[in-house]
Amino acid sequence: MQKNEERLSLLWVLTEAIRSEGGIDERIARALAVKVVGKVRHHHQSATIYVAKHDPAEILERDESIRRDYDGTRASRKRLQQRWDVSRATFYRIIGPGFVAAAAAPVVADNASAGEERLTPNSLSKIRSSPRLGLFGKDWKRPRL
Repeated sequence: MQKNEERLSLLWVLTEAIRSEGGIDERIARALAVKVVGKVRHHHQSATIYVAKHDPAEILERDESIRRDYDGTRASRKRLQQRWDVSRATFYRIIGPGFVAAAAAPVVADNASAGEERLTPNSLSKIRSSPRLGLFGKDWKRPRL
């Protein structure tokens, strides 16, 4: 096989897409594909063109869904990884380093009595950096999920 034959032809891919998706005759589909490839050549001469694996809008939707559905458990992580076909590293990159599962964060009711402390962003930072909990100190280790 020659080097040129090893590459996937943009002309062939476009012809097949137009033919199969549009239900158009192959001759007409090829003519349309030739015009599109000609425009691409004219505007992007000798440039390397990147073709994304997924549409950016789909990626944003996927990330939002993962953040919404993740409850902080290992089973939840594995289920979401399988559902969205993402690696463990990608999963953790999506949920972000500051993720605190709702089950792990203390919740105080809105109608807290006078003696109870209400949950505020400042109180959360105090909880996260409390030496008594050992979080974010020298001996801190990432919890296994």
